[in-house]
Amino acid sequence: MVDIAQRPPSFSPRLPTPPKENNDRSNKLVDDGHYFGTLGQSIFINTPEDSPSSSATNSRSSSDRHPKRVIFSPWTKMHDPPNLSTPTALTEAVIKRLPPSRECIPQNKSILKASVTLGLAPDLPLSLSLNPSDSMITMLQSVMQQLKSSSRDSRFDSYMTLLGCLNTYEDLPDTKTLVESMTGLTEFIRRDISATLSETGHLDSQLATQALKVLIVVLQSHDLSEAVPDGFCHFIADRAVSSIENQGTPRTMVDHYMHLIARQKFSTKIMNVDRTNRTLAAVRGMESRIKGNRIVGLKLAIYQRFLTQARYAMISRAEEWLECLAASLLSPAKEIRARAIAFGTEAGLCLGTVVAVSQACVELLNRVTSTGSKFVHVLGNRLIDILAKRDEAVDAPQIWAVPILFFRAKPRQLERWEHLKRWIVIMQRCLNSSDEKTRQQANLSWNHLIFVTLPDFSTNINMTRMLRQPILAQLNRKSNDKASKHSKQVARSTYCNLLYYAFRPGSSYNQLDLFWEEYVMGVVGNQSSTSKSDLQFASETVAALLSSSQPRMWDQDRANQPNAMKPEDLPCLDPKWVRLKAKWVLAFFSYLLERSGWQLDQDSSSNVLLVWQSFAKALGEAASKEVKVSVETMNAVAQIVSTLKRFLQHHRTSNRGDAQPVQAVVLLVQEAIAKIGTLPFMEKRLTQSSSEDLFEVAETPSRKHSRYLETVNSPIAHILRLLVCNMQHDQIKENFRLAIGELIEIALRGSTSRRTQLSVLRELSKLQVPADANCQNSKILLWQQIAQYAEKTLTSPKPTESQGNSPQFLSHDYADVMSILDVGLRQTSDEVFDSWKRLARSATQELRNECGDKEVWRIVIEPLSSAIHEEASRSCNSLLIQCGTLMLETFQWPGSCQTLEQARELLWAPDLFRNKACAAEPLGSFNAMIDDLLAFNYSHLQLMPPKVSVNLICAITRFISSCPLPLKAIVIKRVQNQLAVWVRDSRELLTAPTASSWTHELLNAVSSQRLIDM
Repeated sequence: MVDIAQRPPSFSPRLPTPPKENNDRSNKLVDDGHYFGTLGQSIFINTPEDSPSSSATNSRSSSDRHPKRVIFSPWTKMHDPPNLSTPTALTEAVIKRLPPSRECIPQNKSILKASVTLGLAPDLPLSLSLNPSDSMITMLQSVMQQLKSSSRDSRFDSYMTLLGCLNTYEDLPDTKTLVESMTGLTEFIRRDISATLSETGHLDSQLATQALKVLIVVLQSHDLSEAVPDGFCHFIADRAVSSIENQGTPRTMVDHYMHLIARQKFSTKIMNVDRTNRTLAAVRGMESRIKGNRIVGLKLAIYQRFLTQARYAMISRAEEWLECLAASLLSPAKEIRARAIAFGTEAGLCLGTVVAVSQACVELLNRVTSTGSKFVHVLGNRLIDILAKRDEAVDAPQIWAVPILFFRAKPRQLERWEHLKRWIVIMQRCLNSSDEKTRQQANLSWNHLIFVTLPDFSTNINMTRMLRQPILAQLNRKSNDKASKHSKQVARSTYCNLLYYAFRPGSSYNQLDLFWEEYVMGVVGNQSSTSKSDLQFASETVAALLSSSQPRMWDQDRANQPNAMKPEDLPCLDPKWVRLKAKWVLAFFSYLLERSGWQLDQDSSSNVLLVWQSFAKALGEAASKEVKVSVETMNAVAQIVSTLKRFLQHHRTSNRGDAQPVQAVVLLVQEAIAKIGTLPFMEKRLTQSSSEDLFEVAETPSRKHSRYLETVNSPIAHILRLLVCNMQHDQIKENFRLAIGELIEIALRGSTSRRTQLSVLRELSKLQVPADANCQNSKILLWQQIAQYAEKTLTSPKPTESQGNSPQFLSHDYADVMSILDVGLRQTSDEVFDSWKRLARSATQELRNECGDKEVWRIVIEPLSSAIHEEASRSCNSLLIQCGTLMLETFQWPGSCQTLEQARELLWAPDLFRNKACAAEPLGSFNAMIDDLLAFNYSHLQLMPPKVSVNLICAITRFISSCPLPLKAIVIKRVQNQLAVWVRDSRELLTAPTASSWTHELLNAVSSQRLIDM
């Protein structure tokens, strides 16, 4: 604590300076976030070291002053100050003498600032400055009142108080009051920056400095600067420029006026061309007048301010400020280099496209120095030296990026730069630096290189591949520790930046082709790492390129923004290009599947599924306005089917025996149809190529060629066929059945009527499956599922379907059902009989409900009996016998041949179907079926289940016995040959010991029926 016993009794307490709680915040107000370092050792807005204590001390030089001495107070309790309003009270005050220093124990309570007190203005109470709870409004009013005083010391302290409050309360809690007082405040500042000392008549630099500090803070605030009168702005701008020009202006004042120019935001009417050119001319040789890094930093700050405020002046004087920039980049002072990097980067972004500025930069780099070397070589060697110093290495990549920003005035200007190769070698050292911060900064500088290059289809292929090379090397590095993982994140951001400019909107298809190959498949499609994090990043990146949930605005200056680039920032590719290059996109999808171990489930491959969803969404957007499915869309769907085939074949060769591939295919198909639509997957325009590896579109009229007749089908049908051909294990039978059911449901979603749905099911039932024993079980499961959905569709017509359709068109619905039943007859397995029986009975019942009994025989019985006869004539089996028996049980005799003809005309449109032979022998196919079944059953009686034979004979017996008398003789005559074989039993099959268990049952069943009524 300062010894106050020696304080002169004639002085009154001075107004204390408000606390400086945050020097960083004060620096920010002055510097706009730029670090001055040594420039800030005497911060412009801080309290100066030469604060006056009285008028007598004002005339002393700064060399005579001593710093204030502050020690700890030994008193731990607060004591009220004595009443010093009168000299008598001051002399009577009890002054306690300090104990010896060795007995003083430092206290942590507080550190008091010692200052020589100044007299207070009569209108400013002491309690205001001592009580921090006083309102800001009262303080501002008191300060403004004190600035009206004629006392120089009062005005000085008022500026310090106001400055301290503005620095402490950065958010300016009562801006309105200060704005209302701005006119008066500026008049006070106008008066005090020109004030002179009464003793010498010289400029009172201390008072002027404090006024300028307050003005600088005011000009940095948007709200306050708007309230500054235009007349004062003209005055202060002209005075600042004149003071800088005047070589007799004290250094301190030059500093503050340069700082004011760097911080002001005057309009062009105030900071006009004349004042701008005068300022630039004055600061050009400022280093020769005033030495020190602070002046250099202020000079760069003024240049940086004029980049936007006086663009044309900076262009015309490019050579001047470029020389200053170059010298500052080479400076050994880290603070100057930081300021030069900030200014150079902004200058390159603002003026790098101007031909005159770009040419001046190139000339400067090619200028021969006093050592005989070009400046570009001097700068390169300096960067290598900086890289060798660990604490300065981070500046090297930032300085490296400054010159290249000026190579944007002409297309391909940087690519043709003769020193580019040497410049890239320096960056290679930065990227390989052992310092993590240096590598991170090198990636940011590489972003600037990409920004300047702006790669497109005309970019040199070597340059194109060079841009990706350091990124690929960093992505392939193993990231085991936290630092390396962070470095990889920075490399990923740089990679996103490369994609951002390579795939910018409006790019040609040739450009998209090139960069997909070089920057997608050549980078994320060529990584050696298979970690989950790398695969996730690759998936998110490609998915973001393919589609987006919301539109993204493309910003050409995005690489120069501080926030890191992420996959969600990438622009979306043209959906029509994605559709055209579906094969390429699916190749990347297959790559991800392969790296994921060909697994596709929610736990391990959600990112792979994300790529698939984005790809399907892009295809849907490309086809959204198509009335008819285009060839391009069908080609994309063909590539999807080909990819699914390769996926299933991979699992088939691995012989794993799990249901995962089947479930995965269903999931992928569901996602694709949800995004693209059902129609492209139901178009019967896809065929398998001659190589059997790929699918292609069979367009009209070529698809009618004979080579297409058996293989042309819809994509969903081909997918079902792939599943059938690749199911190898019985243990996944249930999963396969569920998968088939889901695909059939997908195929039916696009149909709105019973007729169209039955037509779809008919087409699916006719799939051409290889005659392979391994496919037999899957073929049976497929047909059973189709029969199940046909039964459900037949018995549950759609609400939109009219129930009053003419019966003559109902035959089309049932013709589709009969076609499905016909396919079921070829399965040759008894497993399908239950499904076949349910579907046949449902068709019969529905037909009776809709058209009556007389139509059943023509729509159901005759087509099916004919199909059974044809199959039996080639190769009969137990399934055919059971199906034929069902037909015999279902058959009901009409009253006459005329009834048969009436039913035919009712069910079929005129002239659409005529069979003249039916009048002569209406049951020809039915009787032929009976002959075939009787002959086959007897010849294979020992191999046939007894119940099958018994049911057949019983059904035939009932059929004959229920026949109308006029037709009975004809029917018996037609089937008597095969019945005679059973009656003769020449092979004694019915009397064999092995047949005794069921022969008696058969004879009883036959004897119970009367074949001929007597």
